[in-house]
Amino acid sequence: MASTLKVNTIQEYDGNDITLDASGDIVIDADGDNILFKAGGTNPLDFANSSGQWTINNGTDAKDIIFTQYDDDVVARVHDGGTATTIETGTLDLTVGAAGKGGFGFKRPVYNVTPGVDDQECTLTMAHSGAIIMVTGAAYDLDISLPAIAAGDEGWHITIVITTAFSGTKNMEVKTSGVSGDTIHLYSNAAGTTAADVAGDDVVRTQADPVAGTKLEFTCLKGGAAEQWICESIVPSGNSPTVVAGVA
Repeated sequence: MASTLKVNTIQEYDGNDITLDASGDIVIDADGDNILFKAGGTNPLDFANSSGQWTINNGTDAKDIIFTQYDDDVVARVHDGGTATTIETGTLDLTVGAAGKGGFGFKRPVYNVTPGVDDQECTLTMAHSGAIIMVTGAAYDLDISLPAIAAGDEGWHITIVITTAFSGTKNMEVKTSGVSGDTIHLYSNAAGTTAADVAGDDVVRTQADPVAGTKLEFTCLKGGAAEQWICESIVPSGNSPTVVAGVA
């Protein structure tokens, strides 16, 4: 049975740091529904609970909450003025549109893929949702496989961008996980000409030798045995992708 220690104040025991080390979990339980973290007695970060709904609030005005990864690269930020209300851009200033309202900004993860043989397959997983896939085209066909989406996991999305053109009459195909009955609805703009392909097949195939700047956005709208996807594509020149029944 876990033991409970109730104290009003924990004093510094080594004149410098306090270390909490438990063989199990460490539980912080505040009957007042607020947990405050402070630095030097000021600048609180407030975790507040209201009937199970939690709010995280920076107690210092005009400062951001910043999320970084291991290498200290910023991946997300709750904006409240810490990035400056006016950004000098050389000839024209950029000002905050809604002063004091802030917002949430984040950086999307970016992955690279280059085919090395014909019909080489890149298989995506649920963990890749929200990422950007940069494709370096080559003289080989490339197949990209979307993950199987279970019912209830809808909303998975990915952006695929070709940064170097394919060559040798090769193409890129993006397919669903292969479950029978999957459907991709394609809406595209190729060099200013719009088109739609809602035939209901499960593979999107680019034109031969797709050009740099070709972009495809995939979003799963329905999971389960008969997935439904939306693909929105932009092609700078040439022809739109098409929806086909299987990879070539």
